[in-house]
Amino acid sequence: MTDHLEARVRKFVAEFCSVRPERIDRQTTLLGNLGVDGDDAVELFMAFEKEFQVDLSGLDLSKHFGSEGMSLLAPIYLLLLPIHLIICAIRRGKPLLRGGLVPIRVADLIAATERGKWVCEDGHNESVDDIEA
Repeated sequence: MTDHLEARVRKFVAEFCSVRPERIDRQTTLLGNLGVDGDDAVELFMAFEKEFQVDLSGLDLSKHFGSEGMSLLAPIYLLLLPIHLIICAIRRGKPLLRGGLVPIRVADLIAATERGKWVCEDGHNESVDDIEA
């Protein structure tokens, strides 16, 4: 059942993101690898909740994704963008982690589907197999 469930989740993500299913594996991250962010993340999780009957009440998307749109401070940010890019180039680490966002992997979606609810908020969901081991 788990292999079938994993294939369904991978197909769902591939279709939502308009990518080939072969590109999606358990370690694929929604924001870092597929560029899902802001309103797209909200739409993905609404569709995911409906498709797989998963309770996402424990999920705070703001910890995993940025917001869309420009704030009133956007012109100031655009002026400081070159400095920001230089600092990011000097600092090590992935931009996602430097931004303080916790990545969501396809494996997290699979684990939530196995359980029927989103459990872990400060990191990755463990799969049912991980818990039983």
